[in-house]
Amino acid sequence: MENRSLSKGLQFLLKTVMALMCVSAVMLLLTDRASAEEPEITLSVNSGDDISQALRDALKKYNKVIIPAGNYYCSAVKLNARYDRVIVATDAVITQNDTAFPIFYTTGNGTMTNLVIEGGTWDGANVDMPVFRFYGNTDNIVLSNLNIVNFKNAGIRLKDGTNVRLSGVTCSGNAGYGLFLENESNILIENCTFSNCSNGINLSKCGGTIDITGSNMLGNAKNGLMVTDCPNINISNCEIKNNNTGVRMTGISENVSFNTVNANENNTYGLRIYDCTGVINMTSACAYDNGASGFSIENCSNTVTINKSNAMRNKSAGFLISKTSIITLIGCTASDNIGHGINLDGITAPEGKKYCINIKGTESNNNGRAESE
Repeated sequence: MENRSLSKGLQFLLKTVMALMCVSAVMLLLTDRASAEEPEITLSVNSGDDISQALRDALKKYNKVIIPAGNYYCSAVKLNARYDRVIVATDAVITQNDTAFPIFYTTGNGTMTNLVIEGGTWDGANVDMPVFRFYGNTDNIVLSNLNIVNFKNAGIRLKDGTNVRLSGVTCSGNAGYGLFLENESNILIENCTFSNCSNGINLSKCGGTIDITGSNMLGNAKNGLMVTDCPNINISNCEIKNNNTGVRMTGISENVSFNTVNANENNTYGLRIYDCTGVINMTSACAYDNGASGFSIENCSNTVTINKSNAMRNKSAGFLISKTSIITLIGCTASDNIGHGINLDGITAPEGKKYCINIKGTESNNNGRAESE
């Protein structure tokens, strides 16, 4: 009986010891994890330093890294396998100093989720490399209040990711693309400016929802906005001025909408859309003083609806619409254009439709040529 009691006591003691060991192991694991994921740090660096290694080390351990005010050099900070990171550089100027790598980048086989870069001036130093380049499996990238200058390749370049937001970003004075997105999905560009680049914004084969709002594309040597093979895009409250071509779009397969967009004083077209199968809607758009037609829509097989939009003082037609299916103009004005005010050419009604041209409350006056239909 005593042996039996002793045996039960030993068993209880062993169970208690094992339980305590498990608790200790869990606590140790949590402690290690907490120490590996500290909330934030301000880099201990001096103006003039190369902060590349300091950033790499900090981003391994801290969720939020603050770059203090000052002028720094940086490059080749790889962000593969990084999650939930915030980089703040509000009063810092960071200059690229490596010709082989961007300042921040991921590679095509990498994974990165929930990255925020906020504030700072980022100088590409005319290196033939993007300032930021994120390729591969990336999700939820937010770039806000950045000033990106002096890049030769691209200010920002992303490929094959999802959920991108740019807010308050300025890319200016550059030889390459301000922003180049390829095969990205779900894009928001708000309150940004892309000026004096080769192309302001270039979107290629992007999916999901694309919204560009409250943004400016100014003085770019080629296109203010170039869109190729994207299904849906919405543009609102934007100023697109003094580019070679204001907006150039091709291959839109579902829907494109413009609302309160000004495409003025561009060297060729204010806004040109061609070779599309999607529905096109414009409301309150303006195209003034462009070197070719104000609005040009060519070879688009779905419906085109233009409301309360104006084309004035363009060197060719105000509205040039050719080889489309159904065109509706409501409450528009075409005046003082050197060519036709409204030039409709090759509009054919789809099968089963009696009419393909619907013009209401629209004025065309003081243009260089009589209207064409």
